[in-house]
Amino acid sequence: MLHCLYLSSAFPPIAQVGGLRAFKFSRYLPSEGWRVTVLCAPVPAATADDGLLAQLPADVRVVRGWGRPEDTLVDERSEAGLVDASGATSSPLRSRLAALRRRQLPPDFLPLGRREIPRAWHGLASAEAVIVSDRPDVILASIDPEATMVAGARLSQRHGIPLVLDFRDPWATCDLRRGARWPLQRRLVDALERGAIEQAAAVIWNTETARTVAAEHYGAALAAKFAVVRNHHDSTLVGVSATQPDAQGPFRVLILGRLRKYVEGAVLFRALARLRASGITPAQLLVEIAGTVPIESLHLATALGVRDYVEVAPALPHARIGSALARADLLLALSNASVQRIPSKLYDYLATDLPVLVLADNPEIASMTAEIAGVQQVSLSDDAGLASSLAEALSSRGSRFPRDASGFDSRVATQALSVILKQAVAHG
Repeated sequence: MLHCLYLSSAFPPIAQVGGLRAFKFSRYLPSEGWRVTVLCAPVPAATADDGLLAQLPADVRVVRGWGRPEDTLVDERSEAGLVDASGATSSPLRSRLAALRRRQLPPDFLPLGRREIPRAWHGLASAEAVIVSDRPDVILASIDPEATMVAGARLSQRHGIPLVLDFRDPWATCDLRRGARWPLQRRLVDALERGAIEQAAAVIWNTETARTVAAEHYGAALAAKFAVVRNHHDSTLVGVSATQPDAQGPFRVLILGRLRKYVEGAVLFRALARLRASGITPAQLLVEIAGTVPIESLHLATALGVRDYVEVAPALPHARIGSALARADLLLALSNASVQRIPSKLYDYLATDLPVLVLADNPEIASMTAEIAGVQQVSLSDDAGLASSLAEALSSRGSRFPRDASGFDSRVATQALSVILKQAVAHG
């Protein structure tokens, strides 16, 4: 079997999107002829086992060497000024300062991240030990964090091992962040990413649009290395539940994932205000957000008089989202102004038979879902359209849409990844 060293940083039971993408790939790569060593961060002592690791095949080895065990591994979602089911996570002063930072500081203020730089140094040493004891045939780096990209490029150059970069989201060419960076930041980000891409044997983008933009930025020579493997779903991982929506309770709209910078929820709250004005009450319709919410978003909901329509629930481990999906009447995916991204939870949504609303201005999403029943995209600025779609779904409560989402299955995506990895090995 070929051996892949997978630099992932996050990995279950730290339930982050990047870690879940890497986990799903790792789960099926052995069936494509691979042994996998995942180099990822240690797990905080208080983190509960979500049961996912037990579903990895024997040919996957997990090395918790991206950072030292004694390091404080603070998830970005626990930053000041965010609210979860238990309320604000910090003092009012810290919350105000955090909100000011989110609004005023440019993205990538420290391009590789103050937390990831020390972890990456330790990760390099851990990767060296893996290479010495069991030399891999290829290095696969999951990005973000961008430090895995830099570490992978350095290891590839030092040891002559082919490198494949897997961009979960675009970085240097990101249409949300690029223009907001200060000139020095932009030059540094560009130099770091270009150097890694030049070193790589192949580069994977998460959407067709991200690849197109990157190809225009880097030119035809480097674009020849580019491929696309979108995010994907694995329904066997999300848990099974016989729970069904309470037909006598409120119509439940589920958002899996947190509100954050660029996805503050303002259009949703304005839509809810329209529904209230039309006579629809919280007893009839409730929005559940399973994750954290910036406190300024809840202030806006309060100011618009719709805070009682919003229920903030704890973020769910991936292995438990099945029960939340089963309780929902409609699934809502919130996107940002980027046309290079597709919300990762959309793939899990498409594997259900529930109605799906996507709040986005993204032609690629529209194209991807055009032939899929029960999926509607509403413009980011169209609060009237969102209100209308929610009211229509409420009036047709109980509608189901059998779908074939096999094209977005993790096995299909992993087959595509395996082909890219094997080509990288063959070409050295």
